Amino acid sequence: GAGWTTPKRQTAAPARLLPPRPWSTVALIKQPGADYVPGTAEQVVERSVGRGRVAVTSFRIGQATLLNWVGFDGFFNAVLLRRPPREFYAAPTLSGAAVRWSEWTGTADRTLDPMLTTSLRYLSRDLDDEGAFLAEGLKGLPGSNGEEFAATTELSDTNGQLDDADPIGKATLSGIGGWNDTKGMASAARASLREAAGIKIPTGTFVVFVLAVYLAVLAPLNWLVFRALGRLEWAWVAAPAIAVACAMAVIRLAQLDIGFARSQTEVALIEAHGDYPRALVTRYTALYSSLTTTYDITFEDKDALALPFGDPEFRRAYGQTVDTVTSRRDESQATLSGFVVNSNSTSMLHSEQMFDLGGAISYVEKEGRRDVFNRTKFRLKNAGLIRLGRNGAVETAWIGELAAGGGAAVNFVIAPNPKQSLLKPWDDLTANSAAKPEAVKTDVGSGKVHLNHLLSLAQKTASMGPGEIRLIATIDEALPGVTVTPEAAQNDRSAGLLVAHLRAGTRRPPKADVNCLLDFKEEPAEPEDE
Repeated sequence: GAGWTTPKRQTAAPARLLPPRPWSTVALIKQPGADYVPGTAEQVVERSVGRGRVAVTSFRIGQATLLNWVGFDGFFNAVLLRRPPREFYAAPTLSGAAVRWSEWTGTADRTLDPMLTTSLRYLSRDLDDEGAFLAEGLKGLPGSNGEEFAATTELSDTNGQLDDADPIGKATLSGIGGWNDTKGMASAARASLREAAGIKIPTGTFVVFVLAVYLAVLAPLNWLVFRALGRLEWAWVAAPAIAVACAMAVIRLAQLDIGFARSQTEVALIEAHGDYPRALVTRYTALYSSLTTTYDITFEDKDALALPFGDPEFRRAYGQTVDTVTSRRDESQATLSGFVVNSNSTSMLHSEQMFDLGGAISYVEKEGRRDVFNRTKFRLKNAGLIRLGRNGAVETAWIGELAAGGGAAVNFVIAPNPKQSLLKPWDDLTANSAAKPEAVKTDVGSGKVHLNHLLSLAQKTASMGPGEIRLIATIDEALPGVTVTPEAAQNDRSAGLLVAHLRAGTRRPPKADVNCLLDFKEEPAEPEDE
């Protein structure tokens, strides 16, 4: 108990927790992956579950002798909540004191920083453009990786209302786990969709080439063929057929070049945790239509969320109307209806849902051997593991293909250059798409969409803690669970990036508070001698 009683209280109250009668306790037997919390005499054990944790005490927390102990508040904050040490200081509040995190006293005010009070993080929501976790709405604050957050809190006007000409706005105040259309994975997915599904107007070279071929077939080639057959008059009869055939060929070429009719392109981020079969699937979908089309998007998961994918560079043109979408849920599904795609344009959707992978991905260390098992129903390709050592060294292990229900041995090696692609096979997948379009549009997905931007971001280690292990792989098939109506003629352009957090990083040892709230309450006055 002395370790959790602040120095001033140790002189005013017993340094140790001395209950009037023995407590009823239970023996704690650790399971694999569990650890005793330092400073608790092995009376509190904890184990990571995803990015969270489960803590168990050998004693009952609600008993009066514990609740009345002067060090209980600090013990609860540091050991059970695993939050940083606090410092109370005099302030004109209800109790005459306010609180701040003692390790940041005298620096940027992090009193309301959510990153210090919760370990909840989503890659699709919380990553910045450099691959570090970003606390939105907190500008210039030192982060857990020693760098500063790059968040901005600009608003379009002083009342926090978004400018009518700027419906997306610059407000980024959603905080930890907030919906994100502008940074990190959202920005990477937008870049991939633009390259895969963007409209490309036929170039002048394309038009001249098609016209030259048409004239060559219609005139000299047509004349030579029928002259050789001795039926030169048939050339006039063949001319209309040649014109129709050439028109159909031009339509086909244009369809391949600009996505004629309707097309659907999807990039998905699947974020899972080791030994857990359900994952958060974030889909970024681009819908193209040559004619104005109104789409309905239906999810089999009634808790799914979907919205038009906001573009921070979008500015509404003069006279442009505003379309309204409708989101509704019933007992079995969720639907977003009224999503309009104008003629010869591409519009994008952002959706999230919990998804059952059919099994878990597990990492096992036993008797000096390391293995990874894929018990999901999906075949994983381009699979590799990243481990951040406790000394900060980045280690990697290449797996390659991991069949559904299969496993593979893991052999970590030091990454040669942590600032570039961590694994050599990923270099081809993250090649510059403008310089090597063939390289990035093979190997991943259907051959028509790539994941290079998302992969580049997912393998950065700025968001990883010491000892953390992450698996990254690609899935080259469309994930079920969503239906787009009307169905697109071209609906084979899909690719998914799986990021599985196989082992959480180690936590810092808990630290006691600098002082406590009782230090700011008046001590009872000593009775005067008569």
